[in-house]
Amino acid sequence: MAVGRPTRHADPVAGPGRYRMRDLIRESGLPRETIHYYLVEGLLQPAIKTGRNTALYTDDHLDRLRKIQELRERHFLPLKAIRAVLDGEVTEAKAFTPSQRDLIRQVGASLRGTLLDHSDSGVAAPVQQGRIPVADVRELEAAGLIQVHWQGDTPLLEPIDAEILESWTRLTESGISRERGFQPRHAVLYQRAIDRMVRAEIELFMERYSDAAGTDAAAVLEQALAHIERLIGALHRKTLLGFIEQLAAQGGARKGKADPR
Repeated sequence: MAVGRPTRHADPVAGPGRYRMRDLIRESGLPRETIHYYLVEGLLQPAIKTGRNTALYTDDHLDRLRKIQELRERHFLPLKAIRAVLDGEVTEAKAFTPSQRDLIRQVGASLRGTLLDHSDSGVAAPVQQGRIPVADVRELEAAGLIQVHWQGDTPLLEPIDAEILESWTRLTESGISRERGFQPRHAVLYQRAIDRMVRAEIELFMERYSDAAGTDAAAVLEQALAHIERLIGALHRKTLLGFIEQLAAQGGARKGKADPR
């Protein structure tokens, strides 16, 4: 879907089937930053321009926002797959067979504590505002990397999202900082790679465990998770080192040709 300038429209007044941004936020339950991100990424059509600084949204925008959230929360689909479903490139039914989707739901229900909750209570954890800029929280939320429960201007996060935010914060403290031009949206490159990897991972797993009970498949996956994450980390380090060494070797070869001594 192409993203362009908002379409001009003569009707400047919000009414039935017409929403200002604040109305869309209220009706969808999504923050402004997330809706804006979906607009930029082309998951939503441009708004109807009604003035220099005003625009209206329609029931189609609201319905699409609700569908996006359903696909993300209930079917665990990444944004790329959601775009394909919404644009008719692939139907939701073709994403996985009914039996596979049922098995995925069973596995998800069994593994939720292992995958998401890193505390006994599972209570949302407050952001340490003195150390973590709220701007970073909002940008990570807008990029779809974390989900935030706002209490006024105070952000609360579930433990897994707090872990993501803490990891990002430590990354910035290591030198990957705004002063060097790095921003939370740059973390999306990892999310995109992970989306592709998880999709392929689930498809591979479903092929081999489609005849198993959900609890049995979940038990296997739970035992494998730590080893998978360790394998991914080792492969990442090895690939990064290999890439650096390859570039260094190419640079040395070019220098040798320029200076035959």
